[in-house]
Amino acid sequence: MQKKLFLIALALGLAFVAAACGGKTSGGSPAVCGNGSLEAGEECDDGDLGDATCETLGLVGGTLACTQGCTFDVSSCTGDATCGDGVRQYPEQCDASDLAGASCTDYGFDGGELACDGSCRLDTDGCTGEPPCGDGLLAPGEQCDGDNLDGQTCESLVMGTGTLVCGDDCRFDTSGCSDAPVCGDNVAEGAEACDGSDLRSSDCVDAGFSGGTLACESDCTFDVSGCFVDELCGNGTLEPGEACDGSDLDGETCQSQGFLGGDLACDISCGLDTTACVAQICGNGTVEGSESCDGTNLGGLTCVSLGYDGGILACASTCDLDESGCQSCTSSDADAPIASGHQPAPETRGYPGDGIIAVDLFDACGVDLATISMTLEITPPLGAVELRPVSPVVSGSGSHVSLSFTPATPLPPGSIIVVTVTADDVNCNTMIETWRYSVLDTITLYTGGPGGMSTMNQLDEANPSTNISGFAESFVCGGDAPGRQRVIIRFINNIPDGALVLEASLYLARCPGDFAATTIECYGMRVESEADRSTWNARYNGPPGPTILWNTPGADGVPADRTGTMGASVHLPASAQNYLWEVGPATVLATEWSTGQGSEQMGMLCTNANPTTTSICSPFSNGPPQMRVVIAPALP
Repeated sequence: MQKKLFLIALALGLAFVAAACGGKTSGGSPAVCGNGSLEAGEECDDGDLGDATCETLGLVGGTLACTQGCTFDVSSCTGDATCGDGVRQYPEQCDASDLAGASCTDYGFDGGELACDGSCRLDTDGCTGEPPCGDGLLAPGEQCDGDNLDGQTCESLVMGTGTLVCGDDCRFDTSGCSDAPVCGDNVAEGAEACDGSDLRSSDCVDAGFSGGTLACESDCTFDVSGCFVDELCGNGTLEPGEACDGSDLDGETCQSQGFLGGDLACDISCGLDTTACVAQICGNGTVEGSESCDGTNLGGLTCVSLGYDGGILACASTCDLDESGCQSCTSSDADAPIASGHQPAPETRGYPGDGIIAVDLFDACGVDLATISMTLEITPPLGAVELRPVSPVVSGSGSHVSLSFTPATPLPPGSIIVVTVTADDVNCNTMIETWRYSVLDTITLYTGGPGGMSTMNQLDEANPSTNISGFAESFVCGGDAPGRQRVIIRFINNIPDGALVLEASLYLARCPGDFAATTIECYGMRVESEADRSTWNARYNGPPGPTILWNTPGADGVPADRTGTMGASVHLPASAQNYLWEVGPATVLATEWSTGQGSEQMGMLCTNANPTTTSICSPFSNGPPQMRVVIAPALP
């Protein structure tokens, strides 16, 4: 059988098919690396690549080059060799079953089975017989054999002149060369694969590994113990140490990884890739993935469906079922009925006075309908406390009973309501359930004197010295021109302590006159106008007095005198009828007053959005200023 010869890469101890280099034979004329002529023992020489290309070496494409050591330089080729994909690519000696037609006998063995190891190097462990060093045949790992120097000379190894021979270990004996290399001088020369830190620019990848750290042994041969091989990842077959490989996910899914769903994938290192998986969200009200429940969504389950006689099934914050409220009816039953589903919810503020009052009762042994009662304790803002027994509508029987009551007439606005429900089960275990809430209220704020005095329907014009003007209307002129006018409107504070302002509206009316459409803008006062009387007089009177501009401290500066944010406004259309209220938002201002900001003054500084003059009705006319505030009373 004609022996197939492989190119022995002296520096790396790797081989590729002879056909990739245009062929070569054993022995032959000495090769001279660097003379630009491809000779036996060389993969290439300068620009002479033979017929080799990136493609013939099994790579995708690119530009093949030649190193100074006359071996292929594939750094500019595309498509790195992937050991384990079954396709032999440079610098692999083999890949899986692709042995390039080689056999054990090609390397001096008697027979057996040549194989490819995990690093894509020929594995002769299955070959029989020992290939004798000295049979004249180059086997993997041999630099030479007997007289077969693979075409190498002292000159081709860049060791000067002299006689190159082959040692008994089938490695070059360069002692007869004039410039024999000195192993250990950190200069890789001749047949040295490396020398100390000089690795001839080689790395683990050049040696056929996936990566790692290449080093040099003391005998100037490569130390590959620091290299690693991912030779099997990417071949689509799951092997030990891999979580997956290609489309083989070992039966795993996003769900098995704890996700709701999505597409599980395999990354390039053969680890599971969960980036396209969708996580379940506990708390969104939807039962997903491994959740047993979510919020009020129990997935149709009840205490009874779980084998109890009754009770209240709930969902924990972890989206696991909470069965602590479930009951089983026994002869020793001592559990009273349980209440749930309160309407309104306990501690609700600002519930409508005509809103429904309801609750559900649960008991494993059954609720005794004859013992059910409901009582309302009504505490109005003014007046005596009232205890009012009511008759709720009862629906259901046995382990689940629902109660509901709708007041025939609305409960008093601003009241505090305490609901008490009593009921026994069939074994005379008594439940007393109470909860409370406050009733929505709407209050009206009327104008008053400075500091919230009891005088009703009073409006201060821009000149505080007039105080109770007695005028039927006040003129409001915008802009900063002399003669401009503003008005200060104060209200008596009727907002209860601790009340939550839900909404507020300002009511202003236009008094007779032919005025254009405009908007009255109001800002919360922070000082009494009496404190800055001189400047307020000046800004009202105009010439011949000094001109004091808008935002001037001591008149209406921010923040000492008023807020910088408009707290209320009312649009007065050109078609507005005299003495009829126009309504605008005032929630910002009322909320400030309810929380203590400017509550001592309870005043607004109002101006005209346009540099025109318009009139609004004063407290001494029809349609006086008012503010109506919707509040949720505090629960004491």
